[in-house]
Amino acid sequence: MVQIVALALGVTALFLLSFVSRDLMTSWQGTIAPDAPNRFVINIQPSQKGALELWLGQHGLASVALQPMVRGRLVSVNGKPVSGRSYVEERARNLVEREFNLSWGSLLPQEIAYWRDVARRA
Repeated sequence: MVQIVALALGVTALFLLSFVSRDLMTSWQGTIAPDAPNRFVINIQPSQKGALELWLGQHGLASVALQPMVRGRLVSVNGKPVSGRSYVEERARNLVEREFNLSWGSLLPQEIAYWRDVARRA
């Protein structure tokens, strides 16, 4: 009898998990913009950019905006080493110790509606 109850509970748990995961995925996909990027290519050298754009165009992805990106970590501020141990709040410690995705460009992308100019406020 115990085995039947355990099996029934297990099947019920699996059913609930599949229902909840489907609902979460549907909800999450509903919040994403239709033109949100969903393709990422890494380790493309500047000399390979033209060939990549040509290949993407040949495969129906002509209007792809290529952006440079590197991974980085904050190691010092004004010459002083930065450590997570220096911060009381857990969120601050986590932010200091994580890696960041950094990008750059000579112009801000036009499709982005809001950019804070931190340098002008300093």
